[in-house]
Amino acid sequence: MVLRGGIGLYYDLGIGDVTDAASSFPHIRGTQNFEVPYPLSAANAAPPPPPSLEPPYTGSFNVFLPNHPLPRSYQWNITTVDQNLGANQVLSTSYVGQMGHKLLRQTVFPQLNPLFFNEVFWTTNSGSSSYQALQLQFRRRFSRGLAALLTAGLRCAPCLQGGIHVQHSGPILESHCPQRPE
Repeated sequence: MVLRGGIGLYYDLGIGDVTDAASSFPHIRGTQNFEVPYPLSAANAAPPPPPSLEPPYTGSFNVFLPNHPLPRSYQWNITTVDQNLGANQVLSTSYVGQMGHKLLRQTVFPQLNPLFFNEVFWTTNSGSSSYQALQLQFRRRFSRGLAALLTAGLRCAPCLQGGIHVQHSGPILESHCPQRPE
């Protein structure tokens, strides 16, 4: 019997949504000109006016926790447990597993309250994931190079909650932040 395995801890920088915050209101602005002659006139080439920082806000907001912990994933495997079942038969078993903790989870609030006309994207580290798989393989060699292979697998991913967007239905009348689930 041959036994091989491994284990690993992997960190993600978790900065995707952080950089979204830097490229959203009030840090980004633009203008669109359709069917204008080239070269552009001074009015068409002028930069857009700066955004108003007074409510009501017209841009989308990306919000995240100030002490943003790094998402992490634990992975393990026992790959290839081979057991000879006679001269020409082998049974192999493989198992892999993964658990993700503190994964990014984004909740979208379409219109938080009358002060916010567009979406507010709230990013937390409340996501998690789990995956396990077992594979069985039976091989048998026959004469003259003929072989048979039978494979069966079982996998389970019960709680994939990371990296998803949750759409909040309906406006929220008071201004408050959603609580992180325990």
